[in-house]
Amino acid sequence: MKGLIHIVALIVVALIIVVAVSLYPKFKNMKSEYGTAQAIRDIETHLRENQGRWPKSPKQLGRKYPLGDEVVVDYSATSSELVADPDGLRNAVRPRSGKFYTYPHYDMQIADLLLALRETNDSELQPATAVDSKASGNEKLNQESEGRSQ
Repeated sequence: MKGLIHIVALIVVALIIVVAVSLYPKFKNMKSEYGTAQAIRDIETHLRENQGRWPKSPKQLGRKYPLGDEVVVDYSATSSELVADPDGLRNAVRPRSGKFYTYPHYDMQIADLLLALRETNDSELQPATAVDSKASGNEKLNQESEGRSQ
């Protein structure tokens, strides 16, 4: 009987270890993703307080996002480059894993960050409004659905 209790205890401990090891990467990704969400908010604040200039070092963001940490911020990017190439914004601030698995608001936050970039940047590009962006997206969806129905 005592041997059976030891075996059951070992199995329970082994299961706990397996579960902990399998969940560790997910929790690490969550930390990185939510850290990226905070970085996006901090960068947006930085842009608004610094005439649209993209941060050039971790020091400008309070040393919260050092190189090689959970959150990747491209300090070599410029605001004008990111306004001209909005897709580059996804690479300029992202979780180290490169993907979002659990954070549901990344697309909305990136759109808000792009809007802040456009509003505060002194480039020749005209700032788009959230309504314009939404309308543009709806037009694309309508065009795609019309193409499918024909």
